[in-house]
Amino acid sequence: MKTRIPKQYLELCGVPVLGRTLSAFDLPDRMDMIILVIPEADHARVRTQILAPLSLSVPVYLTDGGDERQDSVACGLEKALSLSVDPDKTAVCVHDGVRPFVTRK
Repeated sequence: MKTRIPKQYLELCGVPVLGRTLSAFDLPDRMDMIILVIPEADHARVRTQILAPLSLSVPVYLTDGGDERQDSVACGLEKALSLSVDPDKTAVCVHDGVRPFVTRK
């Protein structure tokens, strides 16, 4: 992207890309929660600049990621288990936060 700002925080028509992505998954009829896997250093920024202005209906939990994508996915799954999610009755969606044009379908 040739910018010092990580692409998930770049604004698209005045809204950070990550905020647009999270809004697409704010589906209380389909989602029980969103687990956002991000570096610990970004937690405060995401809480204040992304989550606070959105006022999402679906609860969002933050957890730290790993060195590789597969490590980050594992961190997200571990967070889900720590929240007492039943792995036998739960479907998990993994989505890249920098692709905001996902549809309900």
